[in-house]
Amino acid sequence: MFKKLFVRLLTPPLRLGVFKLKLILKHPLLLRYWNRSFAIAEEPILLLSLPRSGSSWLGEVLAQQDDVRYLREPITSVYMTILSKGVSFFMPNSCKYHALYQTAADNAFNAKLNYPNSVVYKGSDWYDLKNKKKLLIKEVNPLFLHDFMCRFKPKVIYLERCVYATAKSFMALGWKGDDLFSERFDPITLEKILSVKADLLTQDFYFQMGFLQGVILAINEPHFSSNNILRVSYEDIIANPKVEVAKITAFLNYGNTAQVQQYIEESLSSQDSYQVGTFSTKRNSKQLQEKQKQERLEPNYEKTIQAYNLGYTGFKAKMQS
Repeated sequence: MFKKLFVRLLTPPLRLGVFKLKLILKHPLLLRYWNRSFAIAEEPILLLSLPRSGSSWLGEVLAQQDDVRYLREPITSVYMTILSKGVSFFMPNSCKYHALYQTAADNAFNAKLNYPNSVVYKGSDWYDLKNKKKLLIKEVNPLFLHDFMCRFKPKVIYLERCVYATAKSFMALGWKGDDLFSERFDPITLEKILSVKADLLTQDFYFQMGFLQGVILAINEPHFSSNNILRVSYEDIIANPKVEVAKITAFLNYGNTAQVQQYIEESLSSQDSYQVGTFSTKRNSKQLQEKQKQERLEPNYEKTIQAYNLGYTGFKAKMQS
């Protein structure tokens, strides 16, 4: 408790330094390679989604491969530690600390060892500078898809989840507000958004959250035809994990995937019921599928889906006009 209070009292740069120091203290051998770039086999892999879409779980599954180095939100973790107040996903021209964000992205996609403790999944993967491994980066800013693709040419796993389930998880964590748009979009884009629904910012959280996800889809959809993007569904993975994970690992040129398949089978066999708004990477597939059915009957479900469809179709039309 006192440690957390102490960290909160630090200035943002010092706080970030403490989190990086924690990684070095945990794995002293990493100091030898600090600020150095590691060899990457093939193009980097980007697992991209909105927050609360299951990417922490899927990232952990895909990280079980022996020849993979996995970074958990290396850009967002640096940015949000420095940011005193603000949102974690936004369009590039709405970034409050653009140089910081771009430097964090450069470090991540070049496997340059300079991260807070929470980012490095397995420290021992970083003990050999010249050992080439695939680089897997999990990030939660889908509005940076175009920027990441142009700058780093990654293979992208674009993970989507039921828009209502995502909204509900945001609500459970208290990630809500009266305006979900103004901090995420530049004035010109915001004007187009409001031209679709003039009273959007007076709508409740579920309507805004559904609409927001529809706008994000409209923005990113033109990229989905790229051979370097595989679009996957969290619900499909839960329902048919072996087939879906095999599709993903084939796209990523994984070799022997026995460890990955074993891990996902075990992670979906948890006896504990997954709670909305938690950060657990354990799941029970049957309970999750039953929960998905129940959510379709909840009062805010239809509203969220209708807002999503309006945001998608309306903003797509504005982009094409």
